Amino acid sequence: MEYGICNMAIAPLKAEPSERSEIKTQVLFGEAFMILERQEHWVKITTAYENYTGWIGKLLFTQLDEADYNHIKQTPPTITTSAVTWAFKKPEMALLYLPFGSSLPFLEGDECRVGDNFYMVPEVDDELEDTLIETAMQFLNVPYLWGGRTHFGIDCSGLTQAVFKLHGIKIDRDASQQAVQGALVVNIEEAKEGDLAFFANTEGRITHVGILLGDGQIIHASGRVKIEQIDEKGIYSEEQGKYTHRLAVIKRYF
Repeated sequence: MEYGICNMAIAPLKAEPSERSEIKTQVLFGEAFMILERQEHWVKITTAYENYTGWIGKLLFTQLDEADYNHIKQTPPTITTSAVTWAFKKPEMALLYLPFGSSLPFLEGDECRVGDNFYMVPEVDDELEDTLIETAMQFLNVPYLWGGRTHFGIDCSGLTQAVFKLHGIKIDRDASQQAVQGALVVNIEEAKEGDLAFFANTEGRITHVGILLGDGQIIHASGRVKIEQIDEKGIYSEEQGKYTHRLAVIKRYF
């Protein structure tokens, strides 16, 4: 079995081995994965963190040995908490702009190791002071991007996963996957700040998720990351003057 690790700031994970294929998610700097298949320009992988499968360009990662892969999988690395963190590849000190949620494996002081390469990260802040809600609020007005996971574009489940990951809560990547995790909250009156609310389409399939803020409000990514009103029916958009998402279920993860 082969393993790899992303040594780019961001790498798209595609549904198929083609530039025209949709982006399922993004692989961020320092995230490890298992290699399943190789083609001329593409590699099929499964990510170590959430077992998500897709295709990544063969030039967007470096090899990882099995011992390092197992260590990363069993001992989650420090992750970056700023919208952008500077990293310098040694010895040439080439600059990378790491997005929020990037991993810093084998971090010692201000230096981490990705495969056989070392990176200096001079402003690592591993002291988490924000609450889960405060972290979510940092994403306000970020544009919606299908498959996105950063402050430069994010989707609904990318937002919930990124925020929860920073606070040590592991949930899957897609809304439909997240909806089968956690403990059921009977109704919205019983919900607490930080619970996830899931929404279904007309066929009953879970297609959307957001983080409850309390006081009848939710933060979610729809067009952009925003705060809107929610009740037992779903999300009400004052901008559009109508309900835009139908509430299906509420889950708690902590």
